[in-house]
Formats: sequence, structure tokens, C-alpha cells
Amino acid sequence: MSEYHAPVKEMLFVLRHLAELPAIGRLPGYEDASEDLVEAVLNEAAQLAANVIAPTNRIGDAQGTRVENGQVVVPAEFTAAYREFVDGGWTGLSLNPDHGGQGLPYVLGVAVEEMWQAANLAWSLGPLLTQGAARA
Repeated sequence: MSEYHAPVKEMLFVLRHLAELPAIGRLPGYEDASEDLVEAVLNEAAQLAANVIAPTNRIGDAQGTRVENGQVVVPAEFTAAYREFVDGGWTGLSLNPDHGGQGLPYVLGVAVEEMWQAANLAWSLGPLLTQGAARA
């Protein structure tokens, strides 16, 4: 099994001291983005990355994807991981609440996306492209 352990401590350091998270939390619309909330989000994202997404890495390499009847078919584990991702509310972490997002700072979304990409780059492209389309 492919293992991934997100560097949450290092990410928190970067967010706090380099990205100036406390200052971001004082901006209009980001008042709820406290350091405690950001730490909780990163810890939960790390668990999802390690326990749900990373295990799909080897499966994806072994089974691959294929096109059948004009549809892309991915391993069942990819679909299950995506369902858990959606059910956990991860699809719109930094998107506008007016459009179903959570409205958290974009810099937090980037840190979380780094976890998905490090856990399984192939799997992470689905949510990444979806978020890109939502932002367009």
C-alpha cells in the first residue's frame, strides 16, 4: 500500500508565519478562519489523504483506467474515495459560499490540495479540474 503522511506541522508553520494566516483571518469574509479551525481542517484533510486517497495510488497503477462505450472507467476505489471526499464537504473548501463553497481562504485550499496531490496525483486531478471549472 502507498503510504502518505501529510506534513501538517510544517504546513501550519508556513500558513501562520509566511502566509500570515492571522492577518488573513482579519479580512472581511474570513473572520471564521481561525488558527484553530485551520489546524482542524488540515488534520482532517491529512486523515482523508492518508487513509482514503493514498491507498488508491497502487490500485490505480495496477488497474488503470479505460474507455468503455464512450465513458471513462476508473477503479471502484477511486469512485469510493471521491464519494467520501464529496460527503466530507471537501469539494468547495475555498469556493464562494454563494455557490455552495465554504469560503475559507484560498491559501488553506492550496495546502489541502497539496495533500490530495501527494497522496495520489492521478486521483487528485478529478477534484482539481472540477474546482478549476467552478472558478472559471
